[in-house]
Amino acid sequence: MCPNIVARRASSRRSMTLFGVGVQLIVGIIVFGSGTREVDAAWTSQGAVDPVAPANNNMFAMEGVAISGDLAIVGEPMRAVSSVSNTGAAYAFKRSSGTWSSAVALTPTAYVGGEHLGMAVDIDGYYAVVGAQNENDGSTPNAGAAHVFVYDVGTQAWTVSAKLVASSRNSADSFGSDVAISGDTIVIGVPGSSSGSGQVIPFERSGTSWSRQTAIAPTDLSANDGFGNAVAIDGNTMIVGCGSQNSGAGAAYIYTRSSATSAWTQEQKITLSGADASNYDELGARVAVSGDTVAIVSRRIATSDFGAVFVYTRTSGSWSRQTLITPPTGAVEFADSMALNGDLLVAGAPDTDLTTGNAEGAAYVFQRDSSGNWNQLVRLEAHD
Repeated sequence: MCPNIVARRASSRRSMTLFGVGVQLIVGIIVFGSGTREVDAAWTSQGAVDPVAPANNNMFAMEGVAISGDLAIVGEPMRAVSSVSNTGAAYAFKRSSGTWSSAVALTPTAYVGGEHLGMAVDIDGYYAVVGAQNENDGSTPNAGAAHVFVYDVGTQAWTVSAKLVASSRNSADSFGSDVAISGDTIVIGVPGSSSGSGQVIPFERSGTSWSRQTAIAPTDLSANDGFGNAVAIDGNTMIVGCGSQNSGAGAAYIYTRSSATSAWTQEQKITLSGADASNYDELGARVAVSGDTVAIVSRRIATSDFGAVFVYTRTSGSWSRQTLITPPTGAVEFADSMALNGDLLVAGAPDTDLTTGNAEGAAYVFQRDSSGNWNQLVRLEAHD
């Protein structure tokens, strides 16, 4: 999305507060998957948002969180809808004078259960896209789908705009594992397709209709690489994570196009080498893009948890590494979620133990200075 990049986490295996499990950054305003408290004069809380009927283990804000302007979308993928278990839902919130409205539920028109709608969400302008990676059409378990919702400014109501699926739906494709939108373009990650090698499928909007474009898959994929486990788009630049490639070393692929109507072409593939390859793997577990900057999350081999953000910048069509952001002291599961906007980057660390011994979680905000150095601005915490 542009200029906002969504961040989400891969799993949710804990029941404590977990502040920072889902983060979304837009020009100095951050929405988190938990309540927030004021932290300093520059960063203040705008309150917490809640689902329609809070319940344990529904994973509200544990996976998908996205914001664009005064609209926010939050996923709750384990929610039961009309007594149908694990259907999932997404919730829309609107900000007015610094206050966020009560939740409006976004659900598909038909469901059978187990869809896990809301595992991935994104929004740009008045269009939101919500992934349902485990949707089952009756004959193809976990083929997946994505649902597009549109907001009407006049009526202030959300309606279903489209249901997006692959041209050929196969079991375990996991279409919609990750989703991203920028302007009239939606990109959908399908990491389980083609024996798990994966692909990404773009869709373009014309009027009120969304049309499927040519699927994208690099030529060097192998089975179980998982290309498309993470996707992000900003205008005519797209980045795709491939976290399982090369026995879990991972990679990220960057694509560009000359205009909204032209084809996507691979601009560069990013992998780790040397000491970086010895210390980190699963490169591409999270990805974000903003202009000529991309951020890519990798795990730390020594601890098997999230732990680093590699930042690359583009000059004349070539990407080079600018920096490596490592966990601040005390941060645990650092960059389990991550978002980027211009010179600001925020990384969630949901297992961080602040004071109570319950892993309340935290989020860390970094800013890039005029010399290209990334410096920590503040640690943000939940109020309880």
